[in-house]
Amino acid sequence: MQDLNAPGATLFGTTTSFGIGSIAGTPTNVMKFPKAPDEFGGYLETVGATANGGGSLVNQYSVVMDVLFPAASAGKTRTLFGTDTFGGEVFITSGNALSFVGGPSGGILTPDAWHRVAITVDTTNTISLFIDGVKVVEAATPNGLDGNFAISSQITLFDDANTNSQAGYVASIQFQDVKMSDGLIASLGTPVATGILTGPPPNPYVDSVAPTSDLRFPSRSTVPPNPLVQMVLADGVATVNTNTIALKLNGSSVTPVITRSAPTTTISYQVPTFLPSGSSNFVALTFQDSSANHLGGQFAFYVGPYVGLPGSAAGALGSANTRGFLYRVAQAPASAFVGDTLAHAIQQLDGTLLNTNGLPFGNEADLSGLGVQPDGSYFIDQYEGGNGTIAFQGTGAPFYHLPGLTTYTFPGIPG
Repeated sequence: MQDLNAPGATLFGTTTSFGIGSIAGTPTNVMKFPKAPDEFGGYLETVGATANGGGSLVNQYSVVMDVLFPAASAGKTRTLFGTDTFGGEVFITSGNALSFVGGPSGGILTPDAWHRVAITVDTTNTISLFIDGVKVVEAATPNGLDGNFAISSQITLFDDANTNSQAGYVASIQFQDVKMSDGLIASLGTPVATGILTGPPPNPYVDSVAPTSDLRFPSRSTVPPNPLVQMVLADGVATVNTNTIALKLNGSSVTPVITRSAPTTTISYQVPTFLPSGSSNFVALTFQDSSANHLGGQFAFYVGPYVGLPGSAAGALGSANTRGFLYRVAQAPASAFVGDTLAHAIQQLDGTLLNTNGLPFGNEADLSGLGVQPDGSYFIDQYEGGNGTIAFQGTGAPFYHLPGLTTYTFPGIPG
């Protein structure tokens, strides 16, 4: 790592020698980085990764760091890293939240406390930001493949072109040329004195879950009422004992389908009935690993809003195979004044269009004749002219725009 700060500005010591808090109760070696006086400070790090993600640059990667900012640095914008020389795409806001250029902010980095910050990027998909294993931001990556969030060969740390820099401490930094899964970041958890894990974690972890919805906005959910509930476990040093897996949906035990393909185990449950519209649902998983550790995972999701139809709305059994259209007609009395709007037409068909006396208009259409059904609708394909076309005209006269067709008056009109 190339130090771009003034000579002697970067200091090395321990949490004890700097008089700052230890990490998880254990003193450890740390680096103190300065507030850069201009845009030419910070640190330049060569990532050593080759192009990925379908582009000519590094488009999929993760950066994890254990950092502490003292109270004197709080309340100010601070760059964590940038993907171009002197750039600053990921930063801490003046409100001490985590954010990236063009994206939302979330979470809080408490002053004078160690935090594990993780940034996972796929330029063709999303950027995810985590604090202590908890995802606080996720949004689409601006500018896409090979855009400004892609890396050519280096990243800059703790300064940018606008000198958004404040003094702080770093204990560990890790770069990986993959977008690490949410589950793996969660398993890394909070800072520890031994640094950021570089191999598989000791225990299996939840790698992904489905379905998901934004729990802040239940009404925006697109989860169907009978979703496939799924959790994918990834092995750590210890592996999943599939015989111990138990799954619950909303507190009730269910029987999932378990598929093991090392190093992953997929637990799937197809909800057999419709969950209520807009309902909040909770999934809980428990299992043991090959070291007999008791583990688990849980998540929640909202079902998207939907309207349930009554059984009477269904057609006759087997009618789904009946080709053609249904035609319904409503005709008001000649003395009625009915505005020619879509709303009035729908009300008239539904029988909810009211006369001045507060009563609905009667339907004076002639609901009899060719193709009529018991409910007063017509199978409109009864009027098909033999060549795949249907032509209605007010008087049944030849339709000059479509010569040669058999034309009919509108079924039921006049009544």
